[in-house]
Amino acid sequence: MRKRILSPGFFQSEELGACSPRARLLFAGLWLLADREGRLRWNPLVVHGQLFPFEPDADVPAAAEE
Repeated sequence: MRKRILSPGFFQSEELGACSPRARLLFAGLWLLADREGRLRWNPLVVHGQLFPFEPDADVPAAAEE
């Protein structure tokens, strides 16, 4: 995974504030998985394993829908 820096504005976003904590964490985590162009291969099972390895009940597709 790549290192990224979150802007303080991330925490002030009203749109993200309307999402669940897991959806916000997924949103930030996807930045870590994406390349410099913002591309990544969307495979919910792989994303789940990389971002939520200790949460077997995490519903990645539902969080992504938010």
